[in-house]
Amino acid sequence: MNPNKVHIPDGLVENILARSSFKTIARCQILSKYWSGILSSKIFLEKRMALIKHWGYNNRKAILCDSSSFFFFEIADDGSDPVMTKFGFRPDGLSVHNVRIVGLYSDILCVRDDKSFFVWEVDENVSERVQLPDSSCDHAFGFGYSEKGFHLVMLSSASDTDDLSYARSYSLNTHNSIKLNPIPCKVANVGGKLVNGNLVWPAYCDDLGFPDKLISYNLSQKVFQPLPLPDSNAIAWPEFVVCGLGKLGPFLSVVLRNSERVTDIQIWNMMEFGMKNSWLKIFTISSLVLSPPICWVRVVPLFVTKNGNELVFCEETGVFIYDVENIKQPLRKLFLDHIDDKLWEGASVTEDENFMAEAASSQQNHANGPAENVYASHGSVYSFPPSNTGHAGQDAGSYG
Repeated sequence: MNPNKVHIPDGLVENILARSSFKTIARCQILSKYWSGILSSKIFLEKRMALIKHWGYNNRKAILCDSSSFFFFEIADDGSDPVMTKFGFRPDGLSVHNVRIVGLYSDILCVRDDKSFFVWEVDENVSERVQLPDSSCDHAFGFGYSEKGFHLVMLSSASDTDDLSYARSYSLNTHNSIKLNPIPCKVANVGGKLVNGNLVWPAYCDDLGFPDKLISYNLSQKVFQPLPLPDSNAIAWPEFVVCGLGKLGPFLSVVLRNSERVTDIQIWNMMEFGMKNSWLKIFTISSLVLSPPICWVRVVPLFVTKNGNELVFCEETGVFIYDVENIKQPLRKLFLDHIDDKLWEGASVTEDENFMAEAASSQQNHANGPAENVYASHGSVYSFPPSNTGHAGQDAGSYG
């Protein structure tokens, strides 16, 4: 034995690779049949799965909205009851009807009503109103940040029979609007999810309006890209519908529904943005355990708790927890105060966005009605870039 040669146990190498990117694992798989077998084994995949469920899932906070109000939602680490707190203030001029969350980045929240957008620095309670032409509720929108500043993206179809979506990008820093190339599909009218410098929406091509694909817009490159879904053999359903989209930690999370059995659900995470083989199924919910019943409309995964075995998500009928370890009642609905209407949107709050707790805490001082307008004299809420700028995603093939 060579005394100068250091032997690293295979188990230690496996533990290192289990924490590595899919690209690194793919490179190691082609080294030899031996390593290909190890890195494809059930034991290795289960080890990686257990680690992935903990990555980026430490935060248990979210912001929700119904048709009129915004709420801060949190589940504590000690297992105590979830807390839902209504925001004690709102952007000046924002309607009390048909409000939506467009997007959340760093400490900037973008919301909208029927007529305007509001870019809202919540911790300072400062907002700016943005009015765009032809911004009806039938359009899809997204809010995000690139190295050139903040952007609003608007997508719409000319008619119900039009198979194209027409898009514009509006810079909140320069106030310039650019027309983008049409997209050969229709986009669901929800707020795009910002992941790795890309805005992502569910999309479809048929007249029924059931999303069966994903479309992404790279904010830096200003191009739309079809985003691959999990392999159909892995999904194991003849037909499926994309019924929800969100972020679990830093990862894009998609909710798929079986078209034949509408209460069979799968939740998948894209572990490397833009890479089809990086999709990982993290939860399967069977129709046999669904009580109470759920509409499965606009499902938004919020976060994972309980050592990765519990998924918290919202959809229009409320907030739910799915616990894989609870055999008798794996799915339960949280009955929360304040919400009088169906939920429209939800967004996970990262560790850099804990300003939401401060916004919600002000409700204690304004329990009997809206807060007095306390907007201070302030420059543009997006005149300076935030500290954690987005990164361009990997190219998944663009529309010309």
